[in-house]
Formats: sequence, C-alpha cells, structure tokens
Amino acid sequence: MAKAGSHPHFGKTELLASLDDGSLQAFLKAAQAALDEEAWASLASMALEAHQSGRTDLVAALGRDETSPINHPTQRFIGLVLPEFDLPVEQMAGLITTLSSRSRGKGIPHSLHTGFSAWLERDAARPAAALAALETGRAPADLLNSILFTGLRLDAGTFLPKTIGLLRVGTTDQRETAAGLLGRFDKFTPSQQTEAVEHLERALSSAVGADVTALLRALLAAAVRSTNDPDIGLRALSLVAGRADAHVREAVSLEMMFDIEKVSDALAIAALAPLHDVEKAESATIDAIDHILSHKIPGRLETEKAQLLDAILARRIVTMSDLQSTGNALLIGDRDSRDATIRRWLTSEKLSHFVAVRDICGHYTERAATFDLDFSGLSRKQAERVARRSCVVLVLHPETVASILASLMRTGPANAVPRIEALLFDPLLVSYWNGPRAYLESILPDAPAAMAASIQRVLARHDQYKEAIEATQTLRELRPSQHQRFLVELQRREQSRAIDKSARSQSFIANLFPTSVLLYGDSAIYDMHLSDDQVVRQETPMQTHEFSQEIPRLEVIDPFGSWFQRERLLDEEEEA
Repeated sequence: MAKAGSHPHFGKTELLASLDDGSLQAFLKAAQAALDEEAWASLASMALEAHQSGRTDLVAALGRDETSPINHPTQRFIGLVLPEFDLPVEQMAGLITTLSSRSRGKGIPHSLHTGFSAWLERDAARPAAALAALETGRAPADLLNSILFTGLRLDAGTFLPKTIGLLRVGTTDQRETAAGLLGRFDKFTPSQQTEAVEHLERALSSAVGADVTALLRALLAAAVRSTNDPDIGLRALSLVAGRADAHVREAVSLEMMFDIEKVSDALAIAALAPLHDVEKAESATIDAIDHILSHKIPGRLETEKAQLLDAILARRIVTMSDLQSTGNALLIGDRDSRDATIRRWLTSEKLSHFVAVRDICGHYTERAATFDLDFSGLSRKQAERVARRSCVVLVLHPETVASILASLMRTGPANAVPRIEALLFDPLLVSYWNGPRAYLESILPDAPAAMAASIQRVLARHDQYKEAIEATQTLRELRPSQHQRFLVELQRREQSRAIDKSARSQSFIANLFPTSVLLYGDSAIYDMHLSDDQVVRQETPMQTHEFSQEIPRLEVIDPFGSWFQRERLLDEEEEA
C-alpha cells in the first residue's frame, strides 16, 4: 500500500481540499483501502499541522452539523487527531456531543471515549476541569466514567475522594459509575483499595433497589483481584444475606458469570446459594446462571452446581430448553458426568426432572439419545416408576426409552423385570416397530443371560403381534396421514430455523459482521459486511439432508386410547 503524501490521490493537497469543501468522509473512505497503518498516522499528522498553522480549522471541519452517520474510516481518523487538540474542556465536550449525534448507535461511541481519555491524559489539569464542567452541565454526563478513570490514573489521591463522594450524593447513574470504578480500578495502593472497599461496604449496608446491584458487583469484582483481603466477597454477601432479592441475584450471577473460577471455593459456594431463589421474570440472571452451569471448573463446585441446577428445575423456574448452553455442555462433556445427571433426574421424585431428560433428548438431531445407566440400589417401586415415566414423558424418543428400560433390566431389581418387560412390549414395541427393536437386537449379544432371555421373550411376543396385524393385510389406518406428514415436516422446518437462529445469536463473528443471504438457484450467496465499503462475498452450493422419524402407530390408529394409556400410567404412579 502507498504512503500518505506519495499517493497521487491521497496527499496533503487532497486532504486539505476535503476539509475545506466538507468531503472529508468520502476522502477518508476512499483512502482506507489504499493506505497502510503508517500512512494513516501521517495523514493525521498532516491534518494537525495544517490546523496548528492556521491553514484550516480541523475542529470546525469535524464538528460540521451533518446528517450522514460517521463512517468507520472517519472514526479511525478522529481517534488519531482528537488527543492532539489543545481545546478548552467545554469546546472539546461540545465537539464530542456533535460527533456522537452522528454515530450509528446511542450514546457516545467507544472510539470517542478512547480519544477523549487520551486527550485528558495529555494534561493533568484536564480531568478536574472536565469533572467540574460535567457537574455544571457543560459536558455530557456520559463522559463521567472516562473522566473518573483517567483522573484516578493521573492522581488517585485527589480523585479517590471525589469518586467516593459520588456514592453518597450522585445520581443513580453516577453512583453506579463510581461503584464500578471503585471495585474494578486496578492501580490503587493497598491502603487506597481498603478505603474504597470500606466505603462500598458502608454504601451497600444501607442500599436499596438497583443500587444494590452495582455496589455488590463492585465488591465481588474487588474480591477477585484483592491479594491483601481475601474476605471482601464473603463480607459483601453477608451484608445482603438477610434481604436477598432480584437485585442481589442479578449482581451475583452477572459478576460470577466470568469470575467464579477465579475466587475461592468458600466465596463461590456462598455466591451460588442465593441463586436457588431465582424467579422466572429474572431473564438476565437466568442467562448468567446458564453460563455458570455450562462451564466446567475441573475438580471444583460440581456438587454445588448440580444442586443449583436441580433446585431451579424442581421449582419449575426454567426447563432445560431455557438452559441451552448447559444442555449442550452436558451432551458434549464427560460421559460419566452426563450419565450421573441423567440417572439423578430419572430417579428423582420431581416430574420436572424427568421433563429435563426429555428436553436433553431434544438436543439430539439425527441420532437418538441412548443411555447405558446403572440403576443398582433402586427398589422395585422406584424402578417401575422410572419405567412408567419413560413410556409417558419420553414417548417421542423410543430408542431412548428402550435404552432406559434395558438399563433397568440389567442393573435394577430383579422383581421389577416382569413389569418392565410388559412396558417394553406395550406401549413401546406395539407403537414403534423399528427403532426400539433395532436397539434391543443390537445389545442382545452382550446382554447377561437373564436380561437376554427377557429381551428374547419380548421380541418373540412382538413377532406374534406383527404376524397377527399383517395377517389382516395392509391397513391404511396404520400409515401416517397426509396431515400428520405435514405436521412432521413443519416441525422439522421449525427446528431447523430455531437451530440456525440460535447459532447466529451465539456466534461472535455474526455479531461483529452483519450478513445477508440470497438464495440463487441451487446456491446460497452470503454477503458479509466488514465495514461500510468492504463486503466479502461467498457462494455455497446447497445440499440436501434427509432423515426419517418413526411415528407412533398407536397415535395413528387410536389417538384417544394412546393418550388414555399414558394418563393411566401416570395415575398408576400416583396410586403406587
């Protein structure tokens, strides 16, 4: 790439002309692809030199009241020149306000915050002057974080008392900003950190409402970094222990979402405790809990995390469909851990835990979920309850039901086997002729003698049943209707859309670079917008993927009877 000054279209003359006639954005956009990093610095230097010599008014050129949003190259240019301006605080604040009004989002863009912070650092007197201007309304309130942070870096002795003072007399936003800085600023001396923590604790002891969230998060953040006071986090949690509410849970979950593996076991366990009381309306807290539960901390907190997951499932606050990251982590994680969780849910007295197994099975796409579980230690009553629930709740996952019933036969109590055999035949094999039977036949060679005999009896009974059915010739009623085929296809399409939407929402790249898709014949054309003028185009041939799903025959020939049978199985559980 060419350097600024040597390129025939992007030299000093062209730059000054664009400043004079108001075409700076177009000039910088065209220069973006032609100039390298060093050339951009040279371009900014030439503009500043012309401004300082009086050849042009760069401040006025940048502050023109235009309607077009500031493009990416112009933001880059502003970031280079803004720290070099020698302006009074009020004029700099006005320039930032003008530029912010032309940004694509709301508030002050990150690039302006960065440039403003660099401008403050050029003169030790600027942070105090900027804070005074903000307090009198001559600077935007959104600049408070940049002002306080830079002030603490340049003169913590002066700005620490100012920041602490905002905890008492500031507005709600100012209190939140001050608390965040006091908890997260990493250049305090030990004595300054102790002072900051003491004032945060004092404010938390009397805080109400949303103030609790910011203060508790600040103290938990301080606990992560503190080397001289390991009990900061425990003291903070003890201050709110008697009044745990949604604000406390939000603070704990959001702060521990990324830092729980950095704190001591004692603090982590204390932090997880209030999350057991989360409510359905607390969506941000539930999302954070999903993040915490989905990340494995080797050798730590597995029991406490399992207790939290079981508790919120038992209270029906969430389902595993709401905790998608946790469900995916369970499926792709350690097999022994997954099987232990599945067994715990299947043997729980709470039906909501059994529903969690069903939701986990829904995460499998082209292959069915099968489990090889150890049910030793169960009583006959418990084993039969697992078998009945499997046939009812997991009715749409026949191979899964077959694997659970087979596990019960192999490792469960012997006196429960007759009942399990009966359920294996009816309703499972009576309703599903293919999938469960193929699974049973696949495990038959390695099955213990008693279990193999049970399976052979069931398969023989199923053969007799099929012969009796097929002797009457083909019954149209046994085939899925057009309406049912339509519903299955509709369900498949909806699941595909949901998977694609979920993948895009969790993709870091998709959030950074917007994409548009055009279907063209047998191809999909993707346009990825890297910037205002840079689009990457890619064509992907479309492919066809097919898979079949067995439809329960009882639902086809006798939907009421199938429903009634499932209801009776659950009633039988109530009576048992």
